[in-house]
Amino acid sequence: MKKILGIMVLGLLLSGNAYSETLKFQCGKFQVDIKNLSLINNGNGKKIFKIDNEVKWYMVTNLQGTPIVVTNTLNIENLEWTRKAGGKSIKKRSFKKLSKKLTKKNKKINNYQKKQMLDQELFVVSNFGTIEQEFEKFQLIEGVINAVSDSKQWDKKCLHL
Repeated sequence: MKKILGIMVLGLLLSGNAYSETLKFQCGKFQVDIKNLSLINNGNGKKIFKIDNEVKWYMVTNLQGTPIVVTNTLNIENLEWTRKAGGKSIKKRSFKKLSKKLTKKNKKINNYQKKQMLDQELFVVSNFGTIEQEFEKFQLIEGVINAVSDSKQWDKKCLHL
């Protein structure tokens, strides 16, 4: 009887771990794959990073003279998705300072490859950065977003696939 109970408990533990590693979510237009730490948006794959029960990703670029500064956090346990975006009041100066800080952090990442979008530098989660490096950049970006008066935050639920 003890052996059967032990086997059942072990089976549940192992199946729970396997299940948690194959999680996929649909968050608006984004499909989040926890196992591969990837994000699919309009057919384009991007890297994400995981800290405890949260998955995070970000994007910073200058699109036709307008700074685009966005962070995303998905809580895996309750499927809450928080998206924050800096408003139009992000000054060119603070955007340039953020870009310089992100560039400096990226130079510390081995094999970092600069990305571009419409001839502008694009900052997204690096394929080669550590969780600590990516989280530092995430915090820098959120700091800029939180400092502007017209920043926006959306709280939505994701769907489990």
